[in-house]
Amino acid sequence: MSNSHKLTEINTERELMKRLASLGEMDEDTRNHVVCSLLGHSKIQEHCLGYYNCSRCGDLLGDSIGGTYSAQNVVVVSHNCPTCRANYDKLDWRDKIFAPDPFAKAVTNDE
Repeated sequence: MSNSHKLTEINTERELMKRLASLGEMDEDTRNHVVCSLLGHSKIQEHCLGYYNCSRCGDLLGDSIGGTYSAQNVVVVSHNCPTCRANYDKLDWRDKIFAPDPFAKAVTNDE
């Protein structure tokens, strides 16, 4: 099977912006879904009632209620715990671009 249809990996923010520009005008929601399709979902995630969603595109990423999702390497929006702070420092531009600042309205959560 040929790899001729495989997209080239995007290594820089500039390459991503060129790729997005080549697609023409799109609304923010569409852009964010395209970015997640190209780069993968952000490790900055929202958490509600055991469900984890990508903070960039909103897609459901995991369900911790059944114990099937481990969020040990993610940053949870509105957390200001030591784990989320440490995880944020490990993220690169791929996780941060078009994702909200996870600490903008942070509440202190002790673990």
